[in-house]
Amino acid sequence: MYSTRKLLLLLALLLPAAVAQAAVVQGFYRVELPVAEGQARDEVMREALEVMLTRLGGADALSQRGRFDQALADPRSLMQRIGSVEDGGIEVEFEPAQLRELMSAARQSMLGPTRPGVMLWAVEQGALGDEFLASSSSWADTLNQAARHRAVALSFPLSDLQDRAAVNEEAIVSADQATLVKATERYEATAALALHITEQSAGWKLDWNLWLDGEGGKGSISAETREQAADELMLRVANQVFSQYAVPAASADGLNNWVIVVDNVEGLDAFAGLQRILQQLGSQVAPQLLAINGSQVRLKFDFSGSEAQLERLLALDQRLIRSQPPAPEPVVAAASPAALDEPLVLEPGITEGPAPEMPAPVEPVAEPAANTLYFRWR
Repeated sequence: MYSTRKLLLLLALLLPAAVAQAAVVQGFYRVELPVAEGQARDEVMREALEVMLTRLGGADALSQRGRFDQALADPRSLMQRIGSVEDGGIEVEFEPAQLRELMSAARQSMLGPTRPGVMLWAVEQGALGDEFLASSSSWADTLNQAARHRAVALSFPLSDLQDRAAVNEEAIVSADQATLVKATERYEATAALALHITEQSAGWKLDWNLWLDGEGGKGSISAETREQAADELMLRVANQVFSQYAVPAASADGLNNWVIVVDNVEGLDAFAGLQRILQQLGSQVAPQLLAINGSQVRLKFDFSGSEAQLERLLALDQRLIRSQPPAPEPVVAAASPAALDEPLVLEPGITEGPAPEMPAPVEPVAEPAANTLYFRWR
């Protein structure tokens, strides 16, 4: 008989993937766009799909002609909900499974909502010099909106005494990598982004530096409006994240089978969250439940990338903590019953003496199963 815990976990397999929230980027499959006066609704729908394809497939998703022409001709077929927002714009919710199927059919690399967090260290040049950008400022609101639009997991530091002691305005303006990366370790973020905002006669200038997993990117952006400058910045950050984390496209023959063993999976919410994480790795096949043992869950899934890439993607979700495989149980080789019952035959002239010492038993070590990763849930 199944226990209540097992029944709850098995029930999660029947629930839609949307039960669990995205691990890093909330509202990943939701796109909001303004509607210009006189703009056709079908044109707005097409623009919404272009934004969604760029989020999921990177900046080059639309660069090759013909790859998504059929989908762009009928974007409503990929949408599960269309609504309006207060300012007269539209809000579109896309169907995740259909999008992943579309990207796989086009052999397009993709990256789902589980993404590295980006900590923004920003200063704005004012009348009295450079000042820390407060998370409640109008510039912060503009940057947050652009980050949501481009699926960047952006966050701001607390800017408390501890942050001010570790980071000053000059460290941000000069893009002091050692100082900013060290200060970012306080937060659950993978990347550090330094930003210097300057107002010019023709608009705004943004000088930025990004450090992500030992790799860096930098640039300068000039635009007439805050919205244009912020959107271009977040698009560049999103492209850097995609280039380092995207899961490559692969045919069914190019997928590798993996098994993940996770301890401390308590209840339906935890299991649904784990299932969602694995589903976002790009496979068209839902993770397969292999076993439940108490709070330990064993799942099988497909992945097209390398082991290092898989580990890095799984590590992005702060709820999964890597653990060591269980210690192998020694296997002692036993003598056969026939050998024990066989009488001892002595050669002529040899008398029976003390029994010779038997060699120490060999203990073969059982190696962990191939392509198996171990984690615990928190």
